[in-house]
Amino acid sequence: MSLNQQQECTKPPIPEDGEEFVKCTMCSRKMPPDRAFAKDGNHFCCVAIAATHAQSNASVQAHYGKKKGPLGAIIKTIVILAILASIGYAAYHFRDKIKAGADAAKEKVEENKTAQ
Repeated sequence: MSLNQQQECTKPPIPEDGEEFVKCTMCSRKMPPDRAFAKDGNHFCCVAIAATHAQSNASVQAHYGKKKGPLGAIIKTIVILAILASIGYAAYHFRDKIKAGADAAKEKVEENKTAQ
């Protein structure tokens, strides 16, 4: 088993200034690239940490609904349509008040123009 395949963190040596290094995605420990375990574009100090990271990502994606089924999309569409319908109803119901307010604002603007 090579150094980057260790099951437990071996706490790789910190590179000297000017040396090339990568950082562990989980613990931010600097290490030489040949001592890092790379997975899915991330670098880890050992295989166990990479597995923990994968489990954490899966939990977060499940929690925030990244993998929604068709029911989630249908509910989202229904909610959006309900909001749009409410806005449309409010605009229709209060159309006379809205028009009266707009006309009053126009009159004030015209009065200000003539007063100057």
